[in-house]
Amino acid sequence: MTRRAFTFALSALWVCLGFGGPPRSAQGQPALRRRIGVLLVLLSPEGKEAQAFRRGLQDAGYIEGRDVVIEWRSANGDYTRLPQLAVDLVERKVDVIVVDTTQATQAAQRDTSAIPIVMAIVADPVGSGVVASLSRPGGNVTWAVDHAGGTQRQTAATAQGGDAKP
Repeated sequence: MTRRAFTFALSALWVCLGFGGPPRSAQGQPALRRRIGVLLVLLSPEGKEAQAFRRGLQDAGYIEGRDVVIEWRSANGDYTRLPQLAVDLVERKVDVIVVDTTQATQAAQRDTSAIPIVMAIVADPVGSGVVASLSRPGGNVTWAVDHAGGTQRQTAATAQGGDAKP
């Protein structure tokens, strides 16, 4: 996982949650904290990618514990743990789930069709059955993925069935 992939995932995350600066109420007071679920298989919550994710949030004005709560779940390479970890995040009513693999995406998809799921990287979202097509994915999955010869960014708007824009 590259820092660029997590930066792309963070961009998609902002779109999913309507981030445009730290959340504020109508009176200008800080709003309720956003809850971000992070479901990892191969990465660590203490790793450099997770640190880049936290830095990206901080650079955008979001401080962990003040503006956002991050619920980290790691399978530590054990794919059999994914279903229970995904259920746990859904039960905690997170606002968005960020995942590091296609398998983690599939586990989260089985448990929710309402919570946006942001894939940090995926090799073949159509072939893996995560989305119907790149131009009209449908569902609640959004992603940032490196394809050979270029980068495809998928936004929450297109993940909800709109047209993909370059």
